[in-house]
Amino acid sequence: MKTLLSISLLLALLFGCSTEKKPGQSKEPPLPHMQPSMQALAATVVQAVADSNVDLLYDLVVTKDEYRDVVWVNLDSVEIRGLLLEEVWGWNARDSDKAIARMVGDFAHKEFQMMRLDPPRDTRVRNEIKVHRGNWIHIQERDAPEEDTWRMINVVLEYQGWFKVITYDD
Repeated sequence: MKTLLSISLLLALLFGCSTEKKPGQSKEPPLPHMQPSMQALAATVVQAVADSNVDLLYDLVVTKDEYRDVVWVNLDSVEIRGLLLEEVWGWNARDSDKAIARMVGDFAHKEFQMMRLDPPRDTRVRNEIKVHRGNWIHIQERDAPEEDTWRMINVVLEYQGWFKVITYDD
């Protein structure tokens, strides 16, 4: 845990993210492995892919209990449309499993760096949470002539000013 926190703080400093508490941000992360900013979350995901750190990639995703207790309870009935928690969680888990396998398989142990993170394509406020969709990361592989755009972080939870992946992009 100390190592993860050290890495997160270092990445936040390297990518220009303040480690100071932002307005509305709780002093401590409300869920394990949450990051202090979207930028820090993206940088941690990129580094985990580069290191083939599958465990960390899974740690950065909400668990089924977190999804039920924080995300699901804040969604409105229009979004749920008669769906069951088990169905939605199953789709999210399946997509994340496939995306992690693909990301690690395609990019593990390659030399690249994160260049920037686009603003989310869509942000929705739902009671106590914000849900950010379409979080595209621009990376530059060593010796590549152009940047690549990764769409690997599909949906992100913002809760009490902290960030965690809801689902990776398959």
